[in-house]
Amino acid sequence: MQQFERGDTLSLQEKKANQQADGMSLQIAAREREVANAITQLWLELGYQQQAESILKENQRLMRELANFIQTNYSIGKNEAQDLLNAQLQVSKLDEKLQANAQMQRRITSQLSEWLGAEWLQHAGKLQTSNQLPWTTLAERLGNTNQTKHFTLLADHPMVKMADTAIAVSKTQVDLAEQAYAPQFGVEVMYAYRQANGMNGQPAPDLVSAYVTLDIPLFTENRQDKTLAAAQYQVGASQSQKDLLLAQMNAKVNALLVDRENLEQRLSRYNNTLISQAKARTQAVERGYQNNTAQFSDVIAATSDELALALEKQRLITDLNLVSSNLAALLGGFDYQTSTPVIQTMNQ
Repeated sequence: MQQFERGDTLSLQEKKANQQADGMSLQIAAREREVANAITQLWLELGYQQQAESILKENQRLMRELANFIQTNYSIGKNEAQDLLNAQLQVSKLDEKLQANAQMQRRITSQLSEWLGAEWLQHAGKLQTSNQLPWTTLAERLGNTNQTKHFTLLADHPMVKMADTAIAVSKTQVDLAEQAYAPQFGVEVMYAYRQANGMNGQPAPDLVSAYVTLDIPLFTENRQDKTLAAAQYQVGASQSQKDLLLAQMNAKVNALLVDRENLEQRLSRYNNTLISQAKARTQAVERGYQNNTAQFSDVIAATSDELALALEKQRLITDLNLVSSNLAALLGGFDYQTSTPVIQTMNQ
């Protein structure tokens, strides 16, 4: 018995299966971008913590020198006890900040083990990271895009390609639904071997029968028409989902570009005015304190402001690179290579 499918149903089903397989490979590519973005952001955050550690240690060193200077003057009666206690308190506060910083670094390193493995975490030393990256590929891609419309670059995103695949699968489903209007053929051949004798005493002849069946859809409004209409509606729904996805992604890119521009402007202000003004103020207050024209509280306030501005500058650098990482995930600005994983079986 053999039944032949209607029209080109078999070839269309094969085409649909291949399209769905392509969609699965695109899911892998989308996951690669997600992992690259997640690891890059952890790397940048760890880099910020290391920059903060360096700044805190330098401030702690200077504060200890100042505390020793005050202690010497206090022993000869040139400084008051409250100045010495205040300086020692500031050193202790910096110790606390350094402890919190070390805790954050260990926490981020532990988060990296999600991709690098528990074995790596067990033997990992201190990573030398950075809170800024060159972003060469991202700069090239941003140079080839419109100021507000980034659909050309977004078309290469795996999620958008998956939406294209969904549209192609829906169109193939429409073609499959149209095949339901074609006739269907079936062939059946039967053979019967008889060992008994007939009524005349002679051996009974064997039997052979052959049938050809033809199925012609006549009343299509109850089944075929509805199936075809549903398939056609699905094409429109898939296209709408792609349009919505592109609109959302384009809006995210524009929002990230606004953040990027504002962060660059703020960082420029820190580099050109705020940091230099804070250092000049601290030096002036320290000279005034040495000449007995300024209070020690003024020295602490100026030093704290300079420390805060230095940390805020590093935070801005980190945030700028985090924005670039998110842009790279959307526009394909990462520079990385993938390798086939090594799968090991565990002996029971």
